[in-house]
Amino acid sequence: MPQTRRKQRPAMPPPVELEEELATEVAGELKEVAEKHLEELREKLKSVEGQIKQLEKERWILSTLIYRYSLITGRALPRITQAMAKIMEEKGEPMSIKELQEKLLEMGYPVTSVGGVHSISSILATSKYFVPVRRGVWRLASPEEREQRAEELRARWRRVKRGY
Repeated sequence: MPQTRRKQRPAMPPPVELEEELATEVAGELKEVAEKHLEELREKLKSVEGQIKQLEKERWILSTLIYRYSLITGRALPRITQAMAKIMEEKGEPMSIKELQEKLLEMGYPVTSVGGVHSISSILATSKYFVPVRRGVWRLASPEEREQRAEELRARWRRVKRGY
């Protein structure tokens, strides 16, 4: 039998080098895909942030217009103290200042700034209609508590007038 020559295969790089090359290639492709996806997400985030800013402006404008319209038409909104009492009465349980602010905005009172929170807080602190439950949480006072709270507030004002 004649001897047949075997075909020589081309020299293969060691398996470790192939794995490293493949890993490097795949990692590069994954990095490109991830960067592209990240850029798309950043663009979407910018778009959403712009929409949020626009909605906040529109909410402020609408609440201001509602308030001004009610003054022009003679159907003025009730005083903010009365509105706060009504909100608390409807809810029937203590409310945080933030919850009150949200409800007042829904009713058309323009109290969106940080000053809005401070003004709500000062109204609560100086009105006989509200009693503190804990820091930042208030409830509607009962008729007996109103009398007691009114006396406390009068005493506080007397001390302020005297200078101590």
